[in-house]
Amino acid sequence: IDMNRSQRTVLGGLNMPIDVVQAADGTIWLLEFARFAEDGSCFSGQGYLPNSGRLSYLQPDGTLQTVLVDLNFPGSFAFDRDGHLIVSEIFSGRVLKVTNPALLAPSTSVAKLLGEEIAPMGNETNEEAEVVASLVETAVSAPSAPPDIQFVNVAQQVGLDFQHRAFINAISEDPAAMMGAGLCWIDYNRDGWLDLYLVNSYALAEQEYLYSHGGLPYNRLYQNNQGVFTDVSLISGTALSVRGNGCIAADLNGDGWDDLYVTVDGPNALLWNQGNGTFLEGARLAGVDAPEWNSAASAGDLNGDGYADLFVAAYIDLEKMVENPVGAFPQDFYGLPDHLYLNNCDGTFSPVTEAVGLLREERGLGSLMSDFDNDGDLDLYIANDGHPNRMYLNEPATNSAGFQFVDVSQEAGTNDSGSGMGVAGGDYDNNGRFDLLVTNWDTELNALYRNQMDETGNLTFLYSTFRVGISGLGNNMTGWGTAWADFDHDADEDLLVVNGHVPITDLAADAELVRLYGNRLSEGEPGQLREWTQLVGLGQDGLGPLMARGSAVADYDNDGDLDVAINTVGGTAVLLQNQRLSGNWLQIATADFQPGLKAIVTLPDGRQLVRERHVGSSYLASEDPRLHFGLGNATLVSSVEIIWPNGTITQLTDVAANQTLVVYPK
Repeated sequence: IDMNRSQRTVLGGLNMPIDVVQAADGTIWLLEFARFAEDGSCFSGQGYLPNSGRLSYLQPDGTLQTVLVDLNFPGSFAFDRDGHLIVSEIFSGRVLKVTNPALLAPSTSVAKLLGEEIAPMGNETNEEAEVVASLVETAVSAPSAPPDIQFVNVAQQVGLDFQHRAFINAISEDPAAMMGAGLCWIDYNRDGWLDLYLVNSYALAEQEYLYSHGGLPYNRLYQNNQGVFTDVSLISGTALSVRGNGCIAADLNGDGWDDLYVTVDGPNALLWNQGNGTFLEGARLAGVDAPEWNSAASAGDLNGDGYADLFVAAYIDLEKMVENPVGAFPQDFYGLPDHLYLNNCDGTFSPVTEAVGLLREERGLGSLMSDFDNDGDLDLYIANDGHPNRMYLNEPATNSAGFQFVDVSQEAGTNDSGSGMGVAGGDYDNNGRFDLLVTNWDTELNALYRNQMDETGNLTFLYSTFRVGISGLGNNMTGWGTAWADFDHDADEDLLVVNGHVPITDLAADAELVRLYGNRLSEGEPGQLREWTQLVGLGQDGLGPLMARGSAVADYDNDGDLDVAINTVGGTAVLLQNQRLSGNWLQIATADFQPGLKAIVTLPDGRQLVRERHVGSSYLASEDPRLHFGLGNATLVSSVEIIWPNGTITQLTDVAANQTLVVYPK
């Protein structure tokens, strides 16, 4: 795309180009992933030829000069600070260094590239090009220091004895039971300690067995008693016996008490918090029961009236197959229309799905409300399974809702048609804009979208899965719950992804590792990640594989660092306690429910950290309502700017570290 936003062909006939980088001198470098066998296809993922990747640069005459051949499925490359090229290979796990590539590349005029055409489409590059680079390093460099955090599963010792009951007797082909297992953190009694709600399920084929062995399983609410949990499900009225999927905690009627909304294979449930330790179910009366197989839910004030509205993603109808099924799930089943409910401010909701422009029938699994374009209102992102993911911007309208959702998925570059499941939003590169991570199935990679909105408000995302220094971000694992969070308190957000295979044939054999990727921004490597899974106690000799689905990050023990709760299909709940050794922190809490609240923290060295309050994220989950900031060595924050959902701003200066700061709206 040239400066006039016109498309120009630069080079054609390439072998699956996967990354392109422009050097400081203007030279264009190109990385080709692989060639294919005659019957191969990038759509089926079959037929890749190993050791057929190439690294080349574009010469002034429009031809390619190949520098390195026989690369084994290269995924990304970048220049280091010394001007060397670093190339990562996905399946070998190697990182290769090409020394002094600038000496091999004549300067390429950018103006030349903006011409009509440099090389005609279809010209094959030179397979016999001379290899002129020297390969001097074939090992991944070790971290300068190991992370000073460890995760330990403390679920049993703190009283979390939850057992997800799907496939407790035998495995059956029940996709609804295979894909559930959500959870959410909620301070239901407002004592300052986050309680945990875990969603249960069962397979239809097991009903008779379960009835004869104690009855159907039910969701459970665990009260947090200063770090130790007590099951209060029965006395609180939250023990729903449903084929559950996910949940969110949100004050949906503005009474100051967080309620629970539970998505189900069947009518959803809305548990109104009565403020006395009990809940009352009222989804049908509120107009939000949604009778289909529903998955994710998100809440936020979309029309600026001060009350939280509700989005519910719908998945598929197992009774409605496509005309020519091919024996694949979920492709053999039609998707369902999602639901958007506008809060009437009186404990009821009005359906406005079609009125605001949500007209598609797709297989929704993940959702997130976030202000992606920084215009002060909440936008909506939906992760679809086998359909394009959708980015909807919130724009004013004269319809009954007062706003409309405008689909900018294609223009923004976030419309991949993978097996979208979980969604996480965060500013992992500290540029003040919220990026996206979408988890996918094991034959795909997780999708990382870097927000590159320009100063005019034009919203675009750069697909950056191959640009973060990880050889295959999520390869060979099926990702579900995910989060951006500063686990080590070095002032940048790390990446968590929990995994577990689907379809399930064996609960033990299909379990997969929880993976943690440390952010290298504080090491001077912006946009780069390093895998920490083994180093922090999550490897085979630590936590080990799980049949994980939902994950929810929170500081459950109020010690200032972030812990992780995980729900698993057919297994026990996991609570990963973060045993951090260093780093300062700040948490920001609000006196009432404020979805979409933003906070900007300025450190003494001038760096700015931005966080946003999300209600409904990860996979089938909602997380800690407090905004968390790792501060590194800083003991004092220069300033804190609170941007309230109604647009008003609160400014604070010289805020001490290592505290939970409670802020009040003006």
